[in-house]
Amino acid sequence: MKLTQEGNIFYEYIAAGCAQFFKGENNLSNLISLENGTIYISATETALHCYLFEAVRDFNILYPNVHFKILNNSTTDSVNALKEGKVDLAVVSATLQVTPPLKMKIVKKYRDILIGGNRFEKLKNREICGENCA
Repeated sequence: MKLTQEGNIFYEYIAAGCAQFFKGENNLSNLISLENGTIYISATETALHCYLFEAVRDFNILYPNVHFKILNNSTTDSVNALKEGKVDLAVVSATLQVTPPLKMKIVKKYRDILIGGNRFEKLKNREICGENCA
């Protein structure tokens, strides 16, 4: 098969566009297959230290060409960043109600412990609010 003279002229105009299209398609395919790319995460301080740093390390062992951009925010700011499409996921240290299309999954539980001076002596060996804490 051989292009006509008109086909050759048209090809000169569209070749660069087609190359960009195929490059973009390849880049998207790489992102989906986790060969490279960047994952944007917003996380609370507690979530960073109790879960996320270890999870990122383990993930990078399996997928070394994937990079992370991690923002340190409050729970509210992390969820808002996710709602606004600024990040791909949020890792927070408080349970909360989320509305579709967001979904929440508990990945690790932890326990807060008060460390205080004599002023808090009367609270020693007591559970303050247990399951009712928000």
